[in-house]
Amino acid sequence: MVIKWKEDCLKTEWIELLLKNPRLVFLALEFANAIGQAITVTSIFRRSDNGVHGYWRGIDLSVRGFGLSRVEEIVERLNARYPYDPKRKKMVTYLLHDVGFGLHLHIQTMTEAKEA
Repeated sequence: MVIKWKEDCLKTEWIELLLKNPRLVFLALEFANAIGQAITVTSIFRRSDNGVHGYWRGIDLSVRGFGLSRVEEIVERLNARYPYDPKRKKMVTYLLHDVGFGLHLHIQTMTEAKEA
């Protein structure tokens, strides 16, 4: 499996993420294994973010070139396998969305992440 980086600084953030939130790394690698192609990490830590990216609980991956229906099927399967929070059914671990910068896969964990 190959991991690509949108920016070189993400390599260092990935190593830090391994220490701070290994579950999130595991979840990203689960998508990579399911898609069977190189993945590109586009965002991990955002200092000014009050959401999951600001607390090492979110990661974004590019989905360009994977085929939308294939990504949707994998996201559905992985969300069934790795629920975000069983008490909040509307929250998901894997979220395919566009917030104005293009369609991408957002992966997130709860504050108290547990090992898979």
